Amino acid sequence: FYNFLFCFVGENMGVRQFIDYILKPYMSTHIPTPTIWHIGDPQGNVGSDTDIMATPVREILSKLGGYWRPGPQKWDPRREAVHNSLAAIHMGKPLVQIDKANCPLLIKALRGSWHYADIGSGRVAEVPRKDFASHPGDGYSYGMAILMGEHGVVRKELRVRTASYSRATPSQRIAAGMAKV
Repeated sequence: FYNFLFCFVGENMGVRQFIDYILKPYMSTHIPTPTIWHIGDPQGNVGSDTDIMATPVREILSKLGGYWRPGPQKWDPRREAVHNSLAAIHMGKPLVQIDKANCPLLIKALRGSWHYADIGSGRVAEVPRKDFASHPGDGYSYGMAILMGEHGVVRKELRVRTASYSRATPSQRIAAGMAKV
């Protein structure tokens, strides 16, 4: 099962402020010594105009540790992973389980706030609109595209429960593409 236990969205702040003021305080009281597998937008590895070495990914890894894996840039595999993950049933239960109390933004995004813009004449945009709901929606799509695999099939080496992250061996992390070789 994939359990989403919390979801945060930072407004008017950079990655450093988000980690320092929102994520780290929460993690210090709710998550004991995690090993984190970060999955996200491939653009997170692009440097800024003022410092090419300063990337969001480097900031995340330096402050939180763990492993980085970029999600697919193309929308089609992400869209399929979202659809297939929400439709999947495992042992009579939904494959994806989202905590209602701690993930209201993700739930709201997946219930329709994250949507395609109407571009007129009965047509919609090819990718979802970028707004407040796109942050949790895009994050979910990048993560599920990696966890579900390119064709929306659960890949055995990445099928771990939340509590298993810290128990994965280095060879398992490398085989899953989540560690440096």
